[in-house]
Amino acid sequence: MKRLFALSVLLVFGSVAYADYEMSNSDKSKYLDWLKTIGAGDIALAVAPNGCWRRGESHSMYQSRRKALAKCKEECLHIKKAGNLDEVFGSNQWSTCKIMDVNGTSAFIYEQRGSSSSSSTASSSKNSIWCVTSSSYNNKYLHQVTRAGCAGMVGKVFTSKSLAEAEYKRLKGAISVSSAKNLIWCATSSSYYNKYVHQVTRAGCAGMVGKVFTSKSLAEAEYKRLKGAISVSSAK
Repeated sequence: MKRLFALSVLLVFGSVAYADYEMSNSDKSKYLDWLKTIGAGDIALAVAPNGCWRRGESHSMYQSRRKALAKCKEECLHIKKAGNLDEVFGSNQWSTCKIMDVNGTSAFIYEQRGSSSSSSTASSSKNSIWCVTSSSYNNKYLHQVTRAGCAGMVGKVFTSKSLAEAEYKRLKGAISVSSAKNLIWCATSSSYYNKYVHQVTRAGCAGMVGKVFTSKSLAEAEYKRLKGAISVSSAK
C-alpha cells in the first residue's frame, strides 16, 4: 500500500515537471529591487508552477539554491518530508519548484509578461550579451545577461567579454580619477591608524580635527612642526 501511494505521488509530481514557471511583473520588480539592497553573498530564486516564489541567500551558491528550493517547496506547495516518502520529497528529480534565477542574471527575471511583443522579446532574450554597469549589482560591474537584463541595470551592451572588460577598466579608471580629485592632504595632531599625515576627503579631515593642505609636502611640513612643538612641550 505504501509503495502504491509513493508511486501515485511520483506520478503527480511527474505530471507537473514540465509545467510553465511564471512570475508576475510586479513580483519580478520586487525581487530585483531587493537584490539591489544586498551586499556580499549569492542569491537564488525558486519558483513554483503556481507562480509562488521564494529566495535563498547565503555566501555559498549551493546553500542559496538549497534554501530557496526548501522554502518554495514548503511554503508555496506545502510539501514536507514524512516517513518513508523522504526520498520522494527530497529528490531533485521530482521537485516541483525550480531555480529560475541566480544573482539577477537570468533572462527569465527580466522578461515582461502581458505585452503583444512578448513572444519576440522572449525569443531575442535567449541570446545573452556582455553588459557593463556604472553601478554595482551584486558586487559586480561586468555581467553576462540578456539585452533586457542589461537595459534593466542601465548598462552598456557589448558582443564580447574582452570589449566589456575594456569598458569596465575605462570606467574604473574614470571613477578613480574622479575620487582622487576630491582628496586632500591632512595633518593631524593626534595619531589615526598610527599616522599623522593622511590623504582623505575634506570631511574626513574635519572628522579627525585635522588641518587641510593641497600637497603632501605641505602636510608633512606641518606634521614636523607639530611634532617639534609637542617635543618641546614635553621637555618642559
